Amino acid sequence: MLKKVLNTLVSLLVIFGLFATVTPAFASSNGGREVKGNITALDTAASTVTIKPTKGATLVTLKVSATTFIKRNGKKVALAGLQVGDQVEVSYNSSTKVARKIEAKLYLRELSGVIKTIDTTLGEVTVTKSIPAVDVVLKVNETTKYRRAGGAATLTDLQVGDKVEVKYNPITMLASNINAKIYMSELKGILKSVDTVAGTVTVTQFVTNLDVTVSTDALTKVYRNHLLVTLADLLVGDKIEAKYLPATMVASSIEAETYSLEVKGTILSTDLTANTLSITENLTATVVTVNVDATTVIKRNDLVVTLADLVVGDRVEAKYDPTTLLASKIEAE
Repeated sequence: MLKKVLNTLVSLLVIFGLFATVTPAFASSNGGREVKGNITALDTAASTVTIKPTKGATLVTLKVSATTFIKRNGKKVALAGLQVGDQVEVSYNSSTKVARKIEAKLYLRELSGVIKTIDTTLGEVTVTKSIPAVDVVLKVNETTKYRRAGGAATLTDLQVGDKVEVKYNPITMLASNINAKIYMSELKGILKSVDTVAGTVTVTQFVTNLDVTVSTDALTKVYRNHLLVTLADLLVGDKIEAKYLPATMVASSIEAETYSLEVKGTILSTDLTANTLSITENLTATVVTVNVDATTVIKRNDLVVTLADLVVGDRVEAKYDPTTLLASKIEAE
């Protein structure tokens, strides 16, 4: 019995050994290989397709015969139906370099950034990526589709400074879709100066304390205290919020309002000759001197009074322009 079992095992090992030797021989004679990557070149006259493998830098050029089965985006096509840049999976004969099966699909990369330059003559749009900050030159042609600010557009509708999202062919760098929107920077600070001749305003930013000058044009909307005005109506010291194109520094809107600081404390002194009021601040004991003119509203114990009616030692609250130190309102008790 034991001898019979051993004979059976030996027979099985011999059979498995035969399969082990047959299988590699079959693979070798079959000569099948696969490559995955992107099409870099098509030659319909020579019936060849060149592929840049996903792994590896060496290009693979294969022949296409009448028996080659080709599909693109799920549909059967001819060699001419493929496109440079397509992502492909190809099985081919390693000896003859003839493709047996090609499965392709449209492959587009996505890019987000800001338009740096537009060349309508060359048909090129340069986009600066945010991270990392590099310039990418894209080609456009009659097949490129555009949208800007939510509507259909053309290449001439795009503007330097627009924020864009682009889909493009990474091999040919041809953009298939460009979706642009107006990209505005915001500026917040105190109005330092106005030049009505040059049409510019200079604003000292709150956070950085740096001066930024923006231009205006016929389309710029200017408001002060929520009323539509002109540049000439803006006052130095106004609080400013402006939206502008960073590429051109032209403001689309400027909103200004009277900007006041507030001081609370006690009256230290009044000067009827200089028309000033000095206040000792409650928290810091700092003395703040503000100017008073005919526009200043002065109240004491809820009654409208003049500067002469204020008394040293009165508790006081005053709102004033930090640039001119002119008080807009003084309330004492």
